[in-house]
Amino acid sequence: MEQQQNHNGNGSIVKYGQWVVKYRWPVLLLTIIIAMALGYGGQKLGFNSDYRVFFSEENPQLNAFDALQKNTPRMTISLSCLNPKTGMYFQTAHWPLSNI
Repeated sequence: MEQQQNHNGNGSIVKYGQWVVKYRWPVLLLTIIIAMALGYGGQKLGFNSDYRVFFSEENPQLNAFDALQKNTPRMTISLSCLNPKTGMYFQTAHWPLSNI
């Protein structure tokens, strides 16, 4: 059986595919070994959600934020109510940017 000529410029992809099919068992074994090695290395990865690692101790914004956190309780709930005089909440005449 004669092999077809690939005129799309994908000759190297076809050759790679033929190579993978020819050496399928070593490729499969190597793929499993690589996946296991990456999985083993992935155990050592971690995520630190502490934003302080990005700032120095002398950072003025961080110091101001720390002072604010010391003076403000963690569970602060704010409720804002807006009540227009007309009672119509969704009219564009009440929006400050509607006249632009």
